[in-house]
Amino acid sequence: QKGVKQFSFRPFGYTNLFDLHQYGYVGIGMSAANMAYELVVHSRFKRCVFIGQDLSFSQSGNSHASGAIYGDKEIKPKKDKDKIFIEKYGGNGEVETTLVWKLFLEFFEKDIFNTPYKLEVINATEGGARIKGTKEMPFKEVCEKIDKSKPKPPINLVYPTQSEQAKNLKIARQKCEEIIKYANEKKTQVEEAFLKVAEFLEEVEKLHEKNKLEELDFNKLEHLSAEIDNIKELFDDKRFNSYFMDAIQSYIFHQELHIAEIVCKKTSNEDELRAKQLEYIYAHKYWLFSLAG
Repeated sequence: QKGVKQFSFRPFGYTNLFDLHQYGYVGIGMSAANMAYELVVHSRFKRCVFIGQDLSFSQSGNSHASGAIYGDKEIKPKKDKDKIFIEKYGGNGEVETTLVWKLFLEFFEKDIFNTPYKLEVINATEGGARIKGTKEMPFKEVCEKIDKSKPKPPINLVYPTQSEQAKNLKIARQKCEEIIKYANEKKTQVEEAFLKVAEFLEEVEKLHEKNKLEELDFNKLEHLSAEIDNIKELFDDKRFNSYFMDAIQSYIFHQELHIAEIVCKKTSNEDELRAKQLEYIYAHKYWLFSLAG
């Protein structure tokens, strides 16, 4: 493959741990184009041109241009009741988009609005969605606008020396080994709790089948609740958060919304309290499973 392979550190907790701050971080938005715009602004370019940023389906319902790697119908339009429409390029109508493309669009518009200096932003896609804050212009006209009277000074990047590369690689390897060791310790702790919960819930199911739930060991239930709460204290640990929160927050947060409903349930007697405790344990079976990975 031609060209230079470039890997960007996004501004996440774990990427900061390598102490390679001198190389910077880029990571705005959800797409490579959103990240590219951030790099344009950081580099203080005078003009930025978008092309191929349709962010919508074509009139024929295609999601990508002909010849795209995964085909021109990689993404299918939604059913009528779920369709999302946004203002089209040039105005005077709307085009169909998806929730994800709409997020890309909103990141562009937010970042363009917050650009800290006067930057000419041109949308030369000639179709698709309107990106607010850009000038809409045919690509041919953009090319004619470029000053070709003299070459621009080249951008010369200073690459790290072999010794610097070796030093950076050593730091990164040591940090990775430290993270893996810590992760394995916590993974074992979570797995042990999951197995205890799974075994307890199997006992519950057997007793339920025999209509003997009154024989359930509620002391064991309370002990498991305490063990789960102890594991949840990991989320108050700065080290745990730095290592893993960026990776796990989405699916843990989703489950915590449901768990919060259980925790907030009002109980007026001992039976309702036991039922609530049992529901709490059930909710954490998958919570523990997903956290353990």
